[in-house]
Amino acid sequence: MPTTALKLMEIQTTGSNSGTWGQVLNDSVIQLLDDFLAGITTLSLTNANVTLSASQARMCMLRLSGTLTGNVIITNANNGVYLVENVTSGSFSVTLSDGSLTVALPQSRRYVIYRDATNGPRIISNVGLTGGNDVPTGAVMLFYASSAPSGWAAVALNDYAIKIVTNGSGGVTSGSVAYSTLFARTATDGHTLTLAETPSLTIPARAASNGSTDNTRLSAGFSNGSGFSFTSGGSGNSHTHDIDMRVNTAAMTLYTKS
Repeated sequence: MPTTALKLMEIQTTGSNSGTWGQVLNDSVIQLLDDFLAGITTLSLTNANVTLSASQARMCMLRLSGTLTGNVIITNANNGVYLVENVTSGSFSVTLSDGSLTVALPQSRRYVIYRDATNGPRIISNVGLTGGNDVPTGAVMLFYASSAPSGWAAVALNDYAIKIVTNGSGGVTSGSVAYSTLFARTATDGHTLTLAETPSLTIPARAASNGSTDNTRLSAGFSNGSGFSFTSGGSGNSHTHDIDMRVNTAAMTLYTKS
């Protein structure tokens, strides 16, 4: 008997199934519609790939459970719209395939999936197990937590400060000093003054003549026109200034939505 192209329901031709048409209608159309609209296939997964049977593939919902010990590929997805619920545990992946094209199904999520022969299966809706408003896949957020919540993966950034930038210029890092290193400092870096950094200094000086006792003289015994010099008493060493940058902090972690 001919069937529909997408859901493979039996097409009744004129004069076919005389006397048994009602039974054929129930078995080949009504029961299939019931499965398409409300049927469920539950798979307990570990590490073995799964090929769905025709009766499993036509169900409205595919519920994935079990503890994963390896990556799993589920093959033989039907055309059309159907639902998938992934409640598996274990740090491995589940992928849905129609034999050529695939789509990943991260854990702790519910999906509405559409599949056609040209474009393969693809997710058209994706929510968490608790439902409600949800964060889109790939979003990156800060959490005040020691470990990633279910459905999130850690971003490999550690000991960075947060800088607010304009739209279009985020998602990059800069700088060379770790946050904790900078804020653990208790003094500025040492610095030696250069000549250009010293203030201008004027010292009045007058050479004494013939043993004068003028208090402004620099030294006794100089005659008019005698030369004299100053000797620096400085060390030329660098110096620092006290600073306390031990600011109160709250440790945040950065996670990406699976």
